[in-house]
Amino acid sequence: MKKKIIASLLAGFMVLGAACGTKDEEATDTPAETPVESEASEDGELVEIENNKGKAFAEVEDFFKENFEVQVQESPSDTVEEGVIILQSPSSGKIKKGGRVSFVVSNGEPVPVEEDEE
Repeated sequence: MKKKIIASLLAGFMVLGAACGTKDEEATDTPAETPVESEASEDGELVEIENNKGKAFAEVEDFFKENFEVQVQESPSDTVEEGVIILQSPSSGKIKKGGRVSFVVSNGEPVPVEEDEE
């Protein structure tokens, strides 16, 4: 039963990650605190973002919506409070202004448990 739930959640994260591709984006997995700086490049302005996992989405929402195309998916969580970021993709790095940044945010509901049919 737990394996089905975990597989279901992982499949959702993989789909989200595929939809967020980082082909033209430089990203790293280095955790940090808040989005901060930008610089010019030949292809357009690059904006430095930092990992916001564990922060309230409301705290960073305005910054991201002003600078990027934002995709938000809500997900149940037994351990993360409502409105808190569970996953950010790309997690950090220099991203083209106007590029896509996706978030999975807790909706505060417990993870549904599927009953095994025997």
